[in-house]
Formats: sequence, structure tokens, C-alpha cells
Amino acid sequence: MPETDVVLYTCLYRGIDKKRWYVTAEQKVLSAAFKLKPEEPGLSVLKAVGCSVTICLAGRNECYGEFSLVTERVLALGLRVLDDEPDDPHYSESHAEIRGLPPFEDELRAEQLATALSEIASLHYDRFGKFVV
Repeated sequence: MPETDVVLYTCLYRGIDKKRWYVTAEQKVLSAAFKLKPEEPGLSVLKAVGCSVTICLAGRNECYGEFSLVTERVLALGLRVLDDEPDDPHYSESHAEIRGLPPFEDELRAEQLATALSEIASLHYDRFGKFVV
């Protein structure tokens, strides 16, 4: 998987799968949004904004919004951002993954990095159709 071009993609966007991933009133993204599932090698992100009430670029059935991360700040945490492999059958030009997060079994380290990511994340689009930034 090739490294994502930080100059071209200064921000990354992650769809909000679960309501418990953020607190609307506080405009706060929670660490739960950045924990790997057992079968995941990395966290799925989009390199281009484009979610709306009618469109979900992440292909999710249910999406409660989208939050953004500055790519350089993700890299500063010692993580990598990798594009999809062009020859992968599920290839998407706008998809990438954040890699380097510890597996879910390493609870303490996983929580530390998830918290660090939540602190640099900002709500971009909420489920009520309002763009925040």
C-alpha cells in the first residue's frame, strides 16, 4: 500500500458509524471512533470530503456524520496513512487507512492512541445535515 500524499490530502475524513462516537452538544469526537476491530489492519478514512444526507462515500448503511483529521497530525503520532492498492478488487481512489494502531488486545496502548486521535479530530458534518467547519 503506497503512502498517502500529505500535500494533496491535507485532511482525512472518517464516517461516524455509531452515535456513541461523538457528543453533538460539545462537538467532541470520542476515542471509541479510533479503536480497531479484531479483524481490521487499520482504520478506514476518506481522502476527500463528500458525505451528505443522501450520499455516503464510505458506503455505509447508517452514518451519523463525518469528522476530520489533519493528515500531518496523524503522522506526528507515529502512525502511517496508506492508500488502497490499485490492483485490490475493493480499490477506491478516495480511500485510505490509518495504520500502526495497536490491536484491540493491547487495551492500554490502544486507548492512548485512540484518545490522541480523538483530541486532534473535529466534527465536520453531523447527522442533522449541518457542516461544522
